[in-house]
Formats: sequence, structure tokens, C-alpha cells
Amino acid sequence: MRAFGYRPTVYLLAQQLRLTGWVRNFGEGIEIEIEGRLDQLDGFLQELKGLSQFELKVTTQAIQRIPAINSMWFEILPDVTDVLTFRESQMRAEDLIR
Repeated sequence: MRAFGYRPTVYLLAQQLRLTGWVRNFGEGIEIEIEGRLDQLDGFLQELKGLSQFELKVTTQAIQRIPAINSMWFEILPDVTDVLTFRESQMRAEDLIR
């Protein structure tokens, strides 16, 4: 699922519910990692399902419990493809220096 303005909307929702973590574009979809109390997380998922201003086609949804890292805030991270492209170009530059 991918829609213009979706990440900022997720950011605002996380802020309203006092959740920490991040959201980013991941391939053709969105990846979200959030931390909070169980009632906050349930509220977040319910609100997320109700974002009717976005015409989203959810093809796969995976929710899994992972260890908390005690994030201090919620943020929008760079796209995964942007990070990979940067690392690849950085590696090529380092190879030229050697």
C-alpha cells in the first residue's frame, strides 16, 4: 500500500496517541514500528483502518510483537530504497579511494 500523504498522517496519529517509533516507505508498501501500551496500540490499529481519505489496497498485512527499544519519539524515516541507494553509492566512492 502506498499513498501520497500517508506517512505524515500516520505520524500525526502516533503523536495524538502518544506512541513512539517510526514509519517509512518500504518497497511498494509502508512499514510501521510503534511502541506503546496495548490499549494505545489497539487504538492506533483501529484508527489506521479508518483512514478513508486514502484509497488504499492492502495486499498483505503483518503484525508481529517485537522487543521494545524504548524510542523517545515517533519519526518518519527515509525510504528503504533511498538508504540502500546511498549505501551503494557510498561503497562505490570508498572503492575509488582505495
